[in-house]
Amino acid sequence: MNAHRFDAYCGLYCGACEILNAATDQDKVRVGKIWEADPEEVHCSGCKSDALFVHCENCKIRHCARSREIEFCIECHEFPCIIYKEGKVIVEKIHFKHFKTAVKNQKYIKIHGVEKWLNEQKKKWECPRCGTRFSWYAQECRKCKTDLRGIKDFENIE
Repeated sequence: MNAHRFDAYCGLYCGACEILNAATDQDKVRVGKIWEADPEEVHCSGCKSDALFVHCENCKIRHCARSREIEFCIECHEFPCIIYKEGKVIVEKIHFKHFKTAVKNQKYIKIHGVEKWLNEQKKKWECPRCGTRFSWYAQECRKCKTDLRGIKDFENIE
């Protein structure tokens, strides 16, 4: 089963992933260059699916959550663990600034449920002008060219 799953074990919203959103051949070439992957490898249905991007297959968080048979890391008694502490280093050194929302998102999911969170995330990652879905690091809407800088929640977290 390869249905899209937008809820990641770590609390990220896969629906805003640039890889998952790469729909055209041009998108796949552009994203492949960023990730040093062949355009044919640029596909994913979310980390809880069986159709993963090559780099997502090696995610420590994904492997840990699956081995513990949990849906979200917040269900683990070790949360937040060393993997999250390492993740903070990654956020600072690499461009994974969207990871800043992982803990906050999981706390929200624990209180309000995954369905409510998914519905809110879907709205959050749609262009406010035309409704086109956009990715974490999109600067402007690919359809209507609306400036998307400054509206993403991770941009305002230190």
